[in-house]
Amino acid sequence: MRKFFLLGLLAVVSLMAVSSSIDRVVVFPDRATVVRKASITIPSSGEHEFEIEGIPPSAEPSTVRLSGSGTGGLVFGAVQMTKNYEPPDSGRLAEIEERLKVIEDELTALTQRRQALEIQRAYLSSIGDISAGSATFEIRSGSVNAQSYKQTFDFLESELSGLADRQVAFAKLERELKEERTRLQRERQNLGYGQDKGYIASFTIKSASAGKADVELSYNVRNAGWTPSYDARADSETGKVELIYYGQVKQRTGEDWKRVQVTLSTSRPALGARAPELDPWYLNVYEPITYSRSAKTAGAAPPPSPMSYATDELMMADMAFEPEPEEIEYSSAEAVTSGGGSVNFEIPGRVDIPADNSLKKLSVGIFEFDMKESYVAVPKISEFAYLRAKFTNDSDFPLLAGTVSIFQGQNYVGESRTNFVAQGEEMELSMGVVEAIKVERII
Repeated sequence: MRKFFLLGLLAVVSLMAVSSSIDRVVVFPDRATVVRKASITIPSSGEHEFEIEGIPPSAEPSTVRLSGSGTGGLVFGAVQMTKNYEPPDSGRLAEIEERLKVIEDELTALTQRRQALEIQRAYLSSIGDISAGSATFEIRSGSVNAQSYKQTFDFLESELSGLADRQVAFAKLERELKEERTRLQRERQNLGYGQDKGYIASFTIKSASAGKADVELSYNVRNAGWTPSYDARADSETGKVELIYYGQVKQRTGEDWKRVQVTLSTSRPALGARAPELDPWYLNVYEPITYSRSAKTAGAAPPPSPMSYATDELMMADMAFEPEPEEIEYSSAEAVTSGGGSVNFEIPGRVDIPADNSLKKLSVGIFEFDMKESYVAVPKISEFAYLRAKFTNDSDFPLLAGTVSIFQGQNYVGESRTNFVAQGEEMELSMGVVEAIKVERII
């Protein structure tokens, strides 16, 4: 029994760090799923523990998944996500503590100096009171030394002005010291926990022999998303309208996406899987309230009518249930319909999307549609005629709601907006002014 236990210990190796890189990303309108790939060398048979660092703080631990393949009859264990904090800088913490002590001493001394100013101000005020009393007496006696009083008043003015300037300087110094104290206290609190480095994913692999394994670790991240946009050009000579379909991606997840495969998905994980449910309304027969007329109520207003009660109740019910209101590579994406009717646009090639929240414009596809032309004019308001293009979305993609940049040739005309247009549905766009048509209003 003891020998078997020792063999079991020998079969378990120490924790091994694994290098990984982001291989592909599925971007949703309000988040993204990141898939990391790693190649692992399994040194021997038995159970081995591995860890992958570099998972950003924006990751959602409940969404992490692990999959893989390899030789040696592999069995993958569950993934554990652990917060990764950089150890606090003890030297900097000591500096902060020492500076905070100095600040407290300076604030205490400043309070005492301000109290001393108040004593000086009170003393100077008393001198003024005495001088005023002496002046009154001398005026009554008819012998006033004007030069002496002028010297006294000049002295008081100079001293009181100096006290006021020092009071302002003390107030400014106190404010600066308190601001520095607040900043250092916040820094001390952050250092106490250490810098948030995100997460470490750890997992075990049981293997019957030495070998290799390829693993994929996926997780959802916040602070990422995409929106659709379009460029539209109408050609009256060919009767075609060209529509360039873009996906505009932004992300500030804390990790750059370098040379990744990108899929744009119309699915919305934030909406959850459970359908909303209505709360029931309970109705009952109205029972009127009987009022007895007494001396206390003789002068009171008559009670509300049953209809007013019912109206108030309906208004309350309505209120309670009111609902709360760069560089572009032109290529065609492959549309794959997933469960629930959502569509995934698989962007060809690999792209770089930095984590600086800058806009990355990806081409989903370029389409040409046969259009029906019509012209709109409102002479009372404008002397121009406007081209209106109507066409049917006969592409393989639904056209999501988004902004449309209108062009005539290479000239930008303006911006419009389109609602969701399903496959086979008709779409209408205003394509701007037609210079060849002149409109005149005759009354």
